[in-house]
Amino acid sequence: MAKIECFLDGLDKLNCSGNIYVQEEPPLSYKDEKFWIYIGVYVALVLVAGLMSGLTMGLLSMDITSLRVLEREGKPQEKKNAHTIIPLVEKHHLLLVTLIFGNAAAVEAMPLFLDRVSNPITAVVVSVTAVLLVGEVIPQALCTRFGLAIGATLSPYVYASLISPLKYYCVHFLSVSAHASYKI
Repeated sequence: MAKIECFLDGLDKLNCSGNIYVQEEPPLSYKDEKFWIYIGVYVALVLVAGLMSGLTMGLLSMDITSLRVLEREGKPQEKKNAHTIIPLVEKHHLLLVTLIFGNAAAVEAMPLFLDRVSNPITAVVVSVTAVLLVGEVIPQALCTRFGLAIGATLSPYVYASLISPLKYYCVHFLSVSAHASYKI
């Protein structure tokens, strides 16, 4: 039977036979400046997740034919909005991959910031509630009703987020898969 020797290595490290254990840091207090930075980043991530979720529902629920009809026959603002959105919706797979990647990245990063300012149970409850309400339900309801206007207003941000080499590989895979399934 091997003998285990442990000793303190500095103030916060315990070395037991070569294995180093570090004491977990306590959650930040609201009096700490970093607390508010973590909360601010968390709120921004929730809003980005909501934006991506809402735009996914709003933009991808529009078909090109309806947008072209609105572009020709709609009210002046609808014509302008449809004209702005058509190039995005025409790149259907790229738009889908971009919005889902953005949503997933924001949702996956949220716990990293919330864990530093609260205990694990509070982090789970707050994260689930925030993602469900602010990150999914409310944005999807708004973008389903006002998708044309919201999509046109936020289209510059969507165009900016379309740039990523990894997304193009995913889009190529989706396109090949879609064409293969339609040929049957």
